[in-house]
Amino acid sequence: MIKKIYEDFKWIIYGHKLKNFPERFKGSIEPKSKIEIYKAYLPMVFTKPGFFKVIIVSSKELTFNIVLTSPSDEIKIKEMVPKLAPILEVEFNTTRPQICKVKLPKYSLYIKVEVKLNPERLKPFHVIDKPWFIDVEVKKGIESILQRIDNPKIREVFIRRWGGKNVTVITIYVNNKGNKTLTILDWGNYDVYVFDIYKEKLVGYCGVKALVMKPFRINVEPGQQKPLIDLVMEYENKCLYINGHKCSSKLEPGKYILKINLNTKPFITVTMVVVFKLPER
Repeated sequence: MIKKIYEDFKWIIYGHKLKNFPERFKGSIEPKSKIEIYKAYLPMVFTKPGFFKVIIVSSKELTFNIVLTSPSDEIKIKEMVPKLAPILEVEFNTTRPQICKVKLPKYSLYIKVEVKLNPERLKPFHVIDKPWFIDVEVKKGIESILQRIDNPKIREVFIRRWGGKNVTVITIYVNNKGNKTLTILDWGNYDVYVFDIYKEKLVGYCGVKALVMKPFRINVEPGQQKPLIDLVMEYENKCLYINGHKCSSKLEPGKYILKINLNTKPFITVTMVVVFKLPER
């Protein structure tokens, strides 16, 4: 006769963290029954594209010995352990080399998820991924930049280069939402990659390499926000230019993925949707 089982153990999660997953299981399990441990709407858990692994194991373990009948058995087990980590744990006995101790969690679950973008549901300038301390602002024209420039000569350079043009300015801010001073070291270098949103292949690139001996130090106090970089984006004759640098040859009008890598410490990457349109005549 099968009896109900009383269990009391901790859950351990490896890989992508699951929000609100219980830390502990405590209770009785009736024979041939199911108990709901956790329930979540996956699009709220896996919020950005990529491959995700989650391994859930119980702190309660099963332990048993395995007899190795040949050297090849030991080789097979050693090859198997890295593939099944952290579910499988093996201890080889030095005093009795023909025996090894194997530990397995009593309860375990392995989840592998691939998240893909749905281009039709993505809006222009939707930010797909960014660090927690970064904000992104998108505006038409260069007025947002001119408002922050005090030097008349630098203002004149911007006006002469982009004044009155149909440009889009992407401004990346450091926004300290924590309770300690946030320090960013900036070498002034950046790389911009353009990807086809449907085929996910690289279709454009440009970058700037600044020759600096020491990085520029940016200190942002709690509750403060400071601009980090402005990217002036032009789409002209089906060519993309960012800060005057050509990033592509021919890009047909439509949606694309823009990935911006900044040479900073901590390293900053912003991934967002952009839409290119031909100027109205």
